Amino acid sequence: MKIQTPKKPWKKRIFIVLPLLLTTLIAAVFAYVYIFNGSILGWSSTDPSINLDKPTDDQIKSGVKIKNESLKKDKDSSTRTTDKTVAPQGTNGSKKAVDIVITAANQNDGVLQVRGLIYDVVGDGLCTLTLSHDEQLVTKTAEPQAQASVSSCKGFDIPVSELTSGTWQLTLVYENETMKGSVSKTITIQ
Repeated sequence: MKIQTPKKPWKKRIFIVLPLLLTTLIAAVFAYVYIFNGSILGWSSTDPSINLDKPTDDQIKSGVKIKNESLKKDKDSSTRTTDKTVAPQGTNGSKKAVDIVITAANQNDGVLQVRGLIYDVVGDGLCTLTLSHDEQLVTKTAEPQAQASVSSCKGFDIPVSELTSGTWQLTLVYENETMKGSVSKTITIQ
C-alpha cells in the first residue's frame, strides 16, 4: 500500500503572492513620497515659511540696531567674560592693550586690499591704516565691525595708482576710548 502525502498548494502560491506584496509596498512608498513633495514622514527638506530673499533695508536696519544694543549691553555689563586674558585699563588714563593682526595685504586688479582683525568684540572706535614709503605717506580709516568673538576693520581698498613701486611699511591701529592696539607689516608694491 502506498501512502499519499497531501499536496501543499501554499508553496506555489507564496512564489506568486510574495513578489506581489513587495511590489505593492514599494509602489505605496513611492506614492507617499511623491504626494508629500519628496519628503518621508512629512518632513520637508526646505521649510516653505523661511524667506530666502535678499533682506530689505528695514530688516538690515533692525539687525544693526539689535547688534548695537547687544554690544552696548555687553560693554555696560560688569560681569563680561572673555576667553582671552587682557590687561586691565591703567589707572593713569592709559588704554587697555588689544591684539590686532593684518589678515590680508594683497594686490588684486590694481587695488591694494588690506584687512585687519581685532581680538575683542568692539562696536565703536576707528581703524587707521598708514602706509609709508620714503617720504610718501598715505592714511586711510575704516570703522570696526563686531563679529561673534572678535571684530574686524571693515577693510581698506587703496588704488595702487596712489602708491609708487617699492617697499612700503603698513601700520594698522585700532583705537577707541578704552583700548588701543597696533600692528605693522612690510609689503612690496609692484
